[in-house]
Amino acid sequence: MSTNDLCAAGTKALAEALRGNSIMKELSLAGNKMGLDKAWRGTTNMSGVMAISNAIPTMGALYSLDISDNRVPDGQAQEIDKLIRRNRLRPITQDSEKSFSELVVALGWVSSLDLSSRFLDHEDASVVAEYVKNNRSGALVKLVMKDNAMLTKEAGKALADMLAANSILKELDISDQAGYRHDDGPGFAKELAAGVTANSAVTSLKISGNNISALVLPQGWVEDSDADSSDDEAEPFIHEDGRRQKAHPGKPEGVIALADAIKNNGVLVSLIMSANALLSKEAGKALAGMLAANSVLTELDVSDNGYDSDEDDGPGFAQELAVGLGANGALETITFGDKQAAMMKTDMTKVDLSGKELGASGAIIAAAFLPKCR
Repeated sequence: MSTNDLCAAGTKALAEALRGNSIMKELSLAGNKMGLDKAWRGTTNMSGVMAISNAIPTMGALYSLDISDNRVPDGQAQEIDKLIRRNRLRPITQDSEKSFSELVVALGWVSSLDLSSRFLDHEDASVVAEYVKNNRSGALVKLVMKDNAMLTKEAGKALADMLAANSILKELDISDQAGYRHDDGPGFAKELAAGVTANSAVTSLKISGNNISALVLPQGWVEDSDADSSDDEAEPFIHEDGRRQKAHPGKPEGVIALADAIKNNGVLVSLIMSANALLSKEAGKALAGMLAANSVLTELDVSDNGYDSDEDDGPGFAQELAVGLGANGALETITFGDKQAAMMKTDMTKVDLSGKELGASGAIIAAAFLPKCR
């Protein structure tokens, strides 16, 4: 009965009819302005909300309830949250208008939770992480938190602590966090890596679009913000001893940390890390070391990592990665391509890579994977 403008009076009448119902299993009252006396320019009237709240405990078969987008004041919403907890109901979580608190409450009963595109920051990440750490019901196995604003060390640590403590969650999607002023992709990845090392349950990790391979300046180095970026001979990197140089002296510490964490991880089978500007020899070498040491990972996505930047070194990345592909015996699927995604599988009998703009780097990776195809 969602989106029917029941308002307080209609909700109250429905609640009276539902009291004592022992058959209904799912109920959606979303978008009904339950907390208002009328739909147009209504004022707060909680009689309907109170009525449905009193009816819920008498409905013995009800296990799923959606009361999102109903103009319910925060204080009353918290009381309804408590009611849902007491009665072990499973809130429906697909409605994009649901409040964050309602979604967090759902963690105890749903198997898959999507918190995408909610502008969640490191504080929100900490809240979710605490609930997942204590997910003793064993229900939540998939958590999607993509397209938020969590690209910080603090959020990375919160998620790492969650991974270290939780032995139930199987799938985690934290992709597409980049695009905010406070972004720290490498810091986020380095903190997260500690949790990946300690985790023994997650089989699928999606970490695309997080700029985790950004180069980190070593101690003692700074970048001259006044340097002329159009001057090919400029030396914008300055050491505290006075030295200057053109090339960035840093390393992709985020990728290195994450790759090291996955080397001996015995459960992760799918790693999606596209759109992370991975095109450097250092990043390729780190992933090669990961592949050489890991005997569990079966799927790897390193596509869409070319930004047409002067710093891109697609062939260098590919040559290093190829070494790891040659040494790995577990990988079954690889997705690659600096500009367009191309996929190869070990069980394929035919593949068409035409028009994929693979270039030299794509050819190197395809050639390295081809001997695995049966």
